[in-house]
Amino acid sequence: MTEQLTPVEALAWHPGGRKFMSSHSNGIIMSWNEGHNSKDERLPVNRYGDNCCPITKLSWLDSESDPMVVFSGGLPEEASGDHHTVSIHHGANAVALAFTSEIVGFVTISHPVTHKGEVLLILAQYELLAFDLTDPKCPILRQPYLHPLNSSNVTTMKVYQNCSQALFDKLKDVSKRHTSEKYSQMEWPVMGGFVKDSVPKTHDILITGHENGSVKFWDVTTMGQVFLFEVATASVFDLPDDGSIQDEDQGDGFLWPPYRKVGQYDPFSDDQRLAITILEFCMTSHILCIGGTGGQVLLFTLANTKKSSKIEALRADIIPKGDVRYNWRGEGPLPYIEKVVEYPPGFQLSFLMQLGPPAPISAMDFTAHWGVIAVGSGHGFTVGNYLLHNVIITHCTLQEDGSASHSLTRVQSIRRSLRNSFRRRSTRQDRRTTLEQQQQKQKEGSGKRKQRRTGSEPSGGVSQREAAASNANPPSIQAAVTHICLADTFLGGEHHMPCLVASTMGSVLIRYYLQLPPTGDRISEPSIAMLAGKDYTLLHGAPVISVFILDNNGLPIPSGYEQDNNIAPAPSMVSPHYGIIVTEEQIKIIHLPSLKLKRKEKVTNEIHERIKKAFIIRANVLAPPDSPRDWHAALIVFTNYGTALVYSVPQLVLCCIVKNFVDPNDIRAQRSITVSKNGEVFHLSSFSEIQRCLFCAYNGSFHVSMKPALASYEGSTKPLPARPRPDATPPASQPSPQVHTREAVDEGETVLS
Repeated sequence: MTEQLTPVEALAWHPGGRKFMSSHSNGIIMSWNEGHNSKDERLPVNRYGDNCCPITKLSWLDSESDPMVVFSGGLPEEASGDHHTVSIHHGANAVALAFTSEIVGFVTISHPVTHKGEVLLILAQYELLAFDLTDPKCPILRQPYLHPLNSSNVTTMKVYQNCSQALFDKLKDVSKRHTSEKYSQMEWPVMGGFVKDSVPKTHDILITGHENGSVKFWDVTTMGQVFLFEVATASVFDLPDDGSIQDEDQGDGFLWPPYRKVGQYDPFSDDQRLAITILEFCMTSHILCIGGTGGQVLLFTLANTKKSSKIEALRADIIPKGDVRYNWRGEGPLPYIEKVVEYPPGFQLSFLMQLGPPAPISAMDFTAHWGVIAVGSGHGFTVGNYLLHNVIITHCTLQEDGSASHSLTRVQSIRRSLRNSFRRRSTRQDRRTTLEQQQQKQKEGSGKRKQRRTGSEPSGGVSQREAAASNANPPSIQAAVTHICLADTFLGGEHHMPCLVASTMGSVLIRYYLQLPPTGDRISEPSIAMLAGKDYTLLHGAPVISVFILDNNGLPIPSGYEQDNNIAPAPSMVSPHYGIIVTEEQIKIIHLPSLKLKRKEKVTNEIHERIKKAFIIRANVLAPPDSPRDWHAALIVFTNYGTALVYSVPQLVLCCIVKNFVDPNDIRAQRSITVSKNGEVFHLSSFSEIQRCLFCAYNGSFHVSMKPALASYEGSTKPLPARPRPDATPPASQPSPQVHTREAVDEGETVLS
């Protein structure tokens, strides 16, 4: 036979040990009997027709009826370059498990007595999956670990600590019910070790947003990272079918080869507008708020029961079509499904708002007990009421000519007028002196030109910096909203009330009052927004990074969940309050409502270091020994050079400097940094890894210290190697951040490294 002349690629013995199969380079499988004069037991079988690729690996399993054959490769030549598959053939049933990454290998696990095939383990380039061979549908086994973080590129993430046990159990319950039909009931077959830890009083949850529009919940209470639940926002929109391989729960058997898409790793996004840019989660109401690249804002509510409803999108036009400022040349908004949709237990859509123009969401904040959500983009911001499904107000930060709307006062005080006059005069004199020096140096010859120029930079550097910032940030960029804050504070009167503060790239703060109806009437009566005064513009013109509101004691105003669970004390509603304004160049603390300066700290230096991230944490820093308060706060900022700076609040005293906290050249790490309110930092160290560390440790009222240890499994030949201590002194050639991890700090002490 001509088929016997093709090279052999793999061999597989029958469990009985009397027969074996061979796979060949042309995709043919042949079976043989044992013996010196072995002959073909049956004709050669080509599983997927003629002109097939080689079968590189083969496994022959016994079963109750027909033999089961598992092999990789063997696809038709025209389809081999597009798919990575492992095929399972059992009698008349056949399936080709299609992966989005290259297959490394597979292993089959059989019953030790009956030798029947039970589990198929497949190792792909980015994930490890197990399949139940006892079920004709070959479902996937639920993974206790090794869930791929980079199933789609991570675009944003946020960590929430001190989550209640009830919320954690609810997430696990809906996750199990949501995927009960998708996964097998068989337990994970690989047992190699376990993590020893005590039962935590509270849990820590990390939420990641991805490029394909999915949002994933992870349990990060211990050193491990266990996957909990996934919210797919792509199911809300009516996207065209791209003709790709069907998912694992949608196979219909009409294709040949019978492809079935499996696995979580999928680096290709159906639509770039689905990418998640920002997210918020309320641990009291269990509401998840998501902002996307296409200007979409979605609110999901966690529920234990099914729900059927029709999506009613709310349109919020920051710039209406036909307006002279409407110059949008990007893609339009995502089309949503306009029919009744049945939602399974889990996160169910309750509110959908589309901004116009459909620019990416750049800032967001919402308060559950107010029923208010505020979102910002590159054109302005809008405030909506998700209980009544209406828009409270829209504010455009662009003028009619497309420039940023700066509300600068035209009336200057005598002190400011004299200061600006002297500054302009000094600038002109320095520029004239600089020009004369340059002309003199040009006359001296080429040898003198290489000498260091002195006095080349005018003392009026503020004007030059403003000009450079104006050239780097066009007027349309300066109008982009960078941060939105909702808080109950003082903005312009003797009484506190719900307020909104929005900041822009043009160093402008916009303030609004929110007049809310009583708590019992918020479902029926509308809310009203009113300007709290003219825009507050910073003279140095640097983009605003974040805005924080402090109470009279200098503590950040906590959420309702933190007050109810004694995580943070109730705020002091005595005037004045304080506002922390963090820009790229400096940190300011102002009095509220007078807006007078209290403290200022400049961060810029000779290497043009700029602030990129800022967070408020709870830490006992620089507290007097006889201080009657047990609650303190600190401000952490991260610069574009990878440096972390820690300041006490509200004194703005520099407490800690950690250089090279992240690689200055790693843009991914700098953009992904997020800090919990307990001082734990998370950031991406690669596209598939998350780095985490602690700036400070707390007692039981703040933080539950966990000390996991990996124990070697029974029957191992040698003990596990000792792990290096996290607080060990690194070599001089390899500097590393001096921070404490969970394992390095004893429970009960308070440390700021």
